[in-house]
Amino acid sequence: MPLLDANSGFEPRTFDDEVFARWRPINRGAWRFAYDDQAERQYVERVMRMLRPVPQRKKRVYVLIGNEPMAACIERLREVIGWGGEPHAQPYIKLNALEKKPNVRFDWTETSLRDVARWANRYLWRYCTLDEYRRAAKTSRRAERYDAETGLFA
Repeated sequence: MPLLDANSGFEPRTFDDEVFARWRPINRGAWRFAYDDQAERQYVERVMRMLRPVPQRKKRVYVLIGNEPMAACIERLREVIGWGGEPHAQPYIKLNALEKKPNVRFDWTETSLRDVARWANRYLWRYCTLDEYRRAAKTSRRAERYDAETGLFA
């Protein structure tokens, strides 16, 4: 059976032109790697520059959320989008956790972790900002916006 995907992903610190050249002819899946904290920023940005010719839907960056303050995690999600990738938010769960529940730290809550993960993982960032996201909204992805000045939906 031919190898068509690097399912476990790549490490941004060790991903270089040689790795890209070796895997490019055989990788038919997404280019997966993690962006766990701000310390990895320079490595992830370098990888994203290398992957510019790759379509956005094939650049999957797993962004750990909840391990740093909310603003830092959201900034990392927005950076991935800005660099042309698709973020996949993963709430921080302790490795020795008996239940698969996020470890709430800093200024996060369980609800905010869930909301940010849904916004990112359902690709809602394509249709609305995180501030516009409403978990209880019963609208389509291309929701109309209310213009208070005209009193109409646009």
